[in-house]
Amino acid sequence: MELTISKPASEALKEVIKEHGTLGAPANVRIGVKGACGCGNAHFGMSLDDQQEGDSVVTVDGINFLVDADSAPYLEGAQLDYSDELVGRGFRINAPKSGGGGGGCGCGGHH
Repeated sequence: MELTISKPASEALKEVIKEHGTLGAPANVRIGVKGACGCGNAHFGMSLDDQQEGDSVVTVDGINFLVDADSAPYLEGAQLDYSDELVGRGFRINAPKSGGGGGGCGCGGHH
């Protein structure tokens, strides 16, 4: 499975892992489909989690991403980005196979 991550997203995610790592949280980031919008676009989510049976593990820039089998087809070729602008701050997952073909339908694609 192919997944890319922008430098700002990598740095922000490593900060999150560092902050929560001291609390004993796992250093694996689960990324997956959380549902679909009314227009059929997949909606993604992320969380720190332990690896489960059946997960694919994709290591990008020193970060382990856990992807379950149901989410993997939607995330193939996806790019994780991060915006720190006042409006729209957060992580964004741009996935070419999420069902929307890049068109917007008002569905949030960030964490």
